[in-house]
Amino acid sequence: MLKKSILIFFFFMFVIVFFKVSVYSKATISSPKLDTYVVDNANILSKDILEKLNSNLKSLKVKTDVPVYIITINELYGTDIDKYCQELVSSWDIKGNYVILLTSLKEKQYRLVTSNDLKPYITNNTIKDLSSYFNTNKYEDGMLYVANNISSTINSNTNKISPFDPYNFIWLAAVATIIVFLIKKAYLIFLSMKASVK
Repeated sequence: MLKKSILIFFFFMFVIVFFKVSVYSKATISSPKLDTYVVDNANILSKDILEKLNSNLKSLKVKTDVPVYIITINELYGTDIDKYCQELVSSWDIKGNYVILLTSLKEKQYRLVTSNDLKPYITNNTIKDLSSYFNTNKYEDGMLYVANNISSTINSNTNKISPFDPYNFIWLAAVATIIVFLIKKAYLIFLSMKASVK
């Protein structure tokens, strides 16, 4: 009876994990190529608008060191949009300051996600009129509006936004290395003392 219950439990766990993975695999987006800031998986932007947006966002990145990603998808495949955004940040391994605007065509949902340092400046108020563009299917105008508003907000607050410094974390790596070394050394001393007692 216990064996049967355990088998049933593991079967359902497998089904749940497999379902989550398959749903997420449909929803994931591979990280963009270098100097690409617009990922139009929903194909709602013309080539000219795509190039214009990407060029503007590339210039912003060079000037302020803040990447702004505009992502369009067809649908969320049942995934919560906030979770989808968190997974993007994690899977793309984005470091430092960033802004992501994710829009889903089918659900007519969009979400603005920023790094902690940018939260006081880039808010939903920055893109408050985006829904009116989306409701009238003026996607290109909406994306240009968003990019302009986000860019101008970042440019006007550049002196307040602290740049990401990867060297801040070097001391953490050094401390971790020293701790590992000391633990290993203590363990070896312990083993040699134990051997000498025998």
